Amino acid sequence: MTGWWHERGRRLVIAGLAVACLSACACRAGARGDAEAGPGAGDAACAPTSTDGACPAPGAGIAWSAPEQIYLGYLLHTRLRFRPDGTPVILAYDGPAWFGACSAGGAALDSRVYFVTPDGAGSWTSEELGERFHRSFVGDPWMALTIDPGSGAPCVAYLGNYPQIYDPLPTCGDHDLLVRCRDASGWGAPTIAAAGIDPADPCDPACAPAAVKGITPALELGPDGALVVAYRAQPDGWRGTAPGAGWLELASAPAADATWTSAAVAGTAGGGLDAALAFDPTGRAVVAHLDVDGSAHLSRQLGATWETRALPSPAARTLEMTVAPDGAIYVALGTSCPLRLVVLSSTDGGGSWTETVVDEDGATGLDPSMRLTADGRPVVAYKRCGSGGGCAASCYSLEDAVKIAWLAGDGWHVQTVGDGGDHHVFYPSLDLAPDGAIGVAYWVELPESYWLELAHGRFE
Repeated sequence: MTGWWHERGRRLVIAGLAVACLSACACRAGARGDAEAGPGAGDAACAPTSTDGACPAPGAGIAWSAPEQIYLGYLLHTRLRFRPDGTPVILAYDGPAWFGACSAGGAALDSRVYFVTPDGAGSWTSEELGERFHRSFVGDPWMALTIDPGSGAPCVAYLGNYPQIYDPLPTCGDHDLLVRCRDASGWGAPTIAAAGIDPADPCDPACAPAAVKGITPALELGPDGALVVAYRAQPDGWRGTAPGAGWLELASAPAADATWTSAAVAGTAGGGLDAALAFDPTGRAVVAHLDVDGSAHLSRQLGATWETRALPSPAARTLEMTVAPDGAIYVALGTSCPLRLVVLSSTDGGGSWTETVVDEDGATGLDPSMRLTADGRPVVAYKRCGSGGGCAASCYSLEDAVKIAWLAGDGWHVQTVGDGGDHHVFYPSLDLAPDGAIGVAYWVELPESYWLELAHGRFE
């Protein structure tokens, strides 16, 4: 998941990688890549276990084609998913525009959500989903995307329906959590999955803070086909970040336009940030999330009740979680002191954990995004923002890079996916296509130019 307090950026890159090496052959260790090594450095070599030709030759790297540039305006903060046919789709929002708010003459930031897809003719197109939402914290998308594995239909969740208020950040206006799905006829109307509470007078700068619902949502389709979204709720508007404030909630519905039910998860006071949602082999929900103090927690559905446990990890800035078909739970953490990528794994439903420091090369591990290969191995994309370690994110644009790590039979391997040259890179989003290709989406800050890129790669 992406963090909610980092910097902004302005270019999107998608890097496609094939991972037949992970699912069709056994890998032996290769050298680790780093930010200076460039794309393709540090790949693990492959030794085929069959003669079907699926495994690349030992020692091969990744062959990259020239990236396709896609100019669609000031789009950033992405969510990437593949459809069943391997087509990548992107959820993004545009940069803010200022608009007047109320008679007091105030202003607020206006952003809109876009769904970006290939047009089938060598170009890309974007659909504006139409709902305005307020970016009260610069750097957080607060939106989620899931794809129906059968039909390929997308559903999205995001914050919306906020009142125009005088305070440009706002501290007292609410948001609702909205969900929309698309079918062959187009996008359905947005449905309120969880409603915030409007302030009595949104134009009063001194208004009493109201509840906000839908912070850092995670949207997935449950085993029964129902839509399920996990998110943070705060009772004190955007001021509700004191210790113990806020909690984790889940909302669900059989379809986006059906009746939604929502409930708080007991025992999660202070938590719910950066929610990551998955389902165990029995179909029960599992949610990893952060407290405002950076402590990580795992909440598991146990029939009609929930169990929440603190994870044995250092404080984290961001996290991601997934559950393998065999029930193994993987939690990727971008720890805050020192800045590094840590992966926790459990094979007994969260009763005990194994901690692995996957990458501690400089200030790294920021904004992890994790998916599973076809054979249940975790793959993590994340940001490295400088060579300096320690507890401070002293990011240096010449040392920024997006990295990828994967678990092979002999342990974790690390490689650099790409960097921004002398510009910052931000917020990688990872997904795996049905044919084993990986997509890593991220954006790069460039002065006076904003575009998307699509870079294709395959193991040689």
